[in-house]
Amino acid sequence: MEKSAEHVDNADEQKLEIAQMEGITFQAALEISKPNPWAKGYLHMYTVCALIFLCSTMNGYDGSLMGSINATPNYTQYYNLPAKGNAGTGIVFSIFNVRNQSSCS
Repeated sequence: MEKSAEHVDNADEQKLEIAQMEGITFQAALEISKPNPWAKGYLHMYTVCALIFLCSTMNGYDGSLMGSINATPNYTQYYNLPAKGNAGTGIVFSIFNVRNQSSCS
């Protein structure tokens, strides 16, 4: 099975080399050898895009949750925080956001 796949790949490469030598346009080259959307490189790209999407959506959800929980009376009473906020909790929540952004990139 692999030999036939290699043969097809080699044939496609030869067609592209001929197309490049003859000065054929990009559209014509695509008609000669269409890209396979299920190839290894494309699957890798799909996985990376999905991870970036999930990371950004979770960052938005967690960031809004952590920001709003700081304002609830139960949270401030349990941790003995002032009702109007505290610089320490702001730093903790900003570190949370910085960590999320650095893990996505």
